[in-house]
Amino acid sequence: MNKHLSLLLAVVLLALGFAPASADVPEPDFYSVAQGGSCWLPDGNAKPTNALNVKSAVEWGVPMLITGTCRGQLPKDAPRPKEPIKLTFDQTQRPCRIEVGNHRYMTAYYGATVYPNGVTEITCWVDMRM
Repeated sequence: MNKHLSLLLAVVLLALGFAPASADVPEPDFYSVAQGGSCWLPDGNAKPTNALNVKSAVEWGVPMLITGTCRGQLPKDAPRPKEPIKLTFDQTQRPCRIEVGNHRYMTAYYGATVYPNGVTEITCWVDMRM
């Protein structure tokens, strides 16, 4: 009996090791633009939200300036504003992170807009001379 119980416990523990992790991605405390990847954009309450159908771009501008732009759609259950809202770091106190390959750049320089139809967008920039 003890052998069977030990064997059953071992099988359960082994199965738990292969169980998929939760599908919920934890919300970061910043907005982000990833080159060719996902974006965390503001919702109607200015909270970072994993946007859908994103179009993102990260570009090197004038020497030492990186600009990240992303536009996407809020999930159906995300809060939406009654009229367009414009957000900056001064209002949200949340930085923006630009991801290029393995490099991450945090910045307080960005402008974001959230529209009543659920479209949300952000442009962040990092001046590497600062």
